[in-house]
Amino acid sequence: MYAFDLKDELLYGYRLDKAEVTVTAPRSDNNINISDIFINPYRNPGNGLGNNNTNTNPTPLPYWEYSGGENQDQDQKPCKGDPVKNPEIVSSGKSGKKGGTFGCTRKDSNMVCGGVKGLKNHDGIDIKAKVNTSTFAMHDATVSKIRNSFNPGQYKKDSYGNFVLLTAKVNGKTIFIKYNHLNKVSVKKGDKVKAGDIIGINGNTGNAAAKGVIPHIHIQTYDSNWKSINPANFLHTKFDSNYNSIPNKC
Repeated sequence: MYAFDLKDELLYGYRLDKAEVTVTAPRSDNNINISDIFINPYRNPGNGLGNNNTNTNPTPLPYWEYSGGENQDQDQKPCKGDPVKNPEIVSSGKSGKKGGTFGCTRKDSNMVCGGVKGLKNHDGIDIKAKVNTSTFAMHDATVSKIRNSFNPGQYKKDSYGNFVLLTAKVNGKTIFIKYNHLNKVSVKKGDKVKAGDIIGINGNTGNAAAKGVIPHIHIQTYDSNWKSINPANFLHTKFDSNYNSIPNKC
């Protein structure tokens, strides 16, 4: 089941007070798209939908239930330390899954990384994330910075799009964790979050909106001196030598 907090969203010309919408997929493939979700969740009695009046007292329509489907699985709360349930590393074209990991992992004939010509640095880990599913905090943290100015799917070259930056203490050490390419940010600067709290909606903003790019969260981590460090060290899920996730239990 999906629940969406649409507080202060403008929908069909109405400023919503609060909307928790649960929906069922209307297709036989048992998957769901964002277009299935935002279908008249509120009615403005007497005025009708489609005008530009603001409805300050919306009436909820009946709820629908949703079960099954690949998106539902990824919207479930993950293990502590994971940003989504059952995380997978995304392939990055000619560099494969290795290119979705941290370090000198990408192929580029024009670049030099670690003294090796033909390699390019990748400063994070790319975790597959279905568009418009939930982004979860990996660890207890404080929201240090956000950007929420991109529209869902909006492209910009060399940009991380919408992001959330968290300050966390893991194993006694302060680290910074940045979640990039979100369609929407659900927290504000200064918020305290717990591991497993929803901090945003996964998407493909910034350069992740380019053609052929698999939707993902580009996760970056830094130590207290802002040195880039390997995010895989702070994920609960581990990966084998072929960069496939190793099955585990919380």
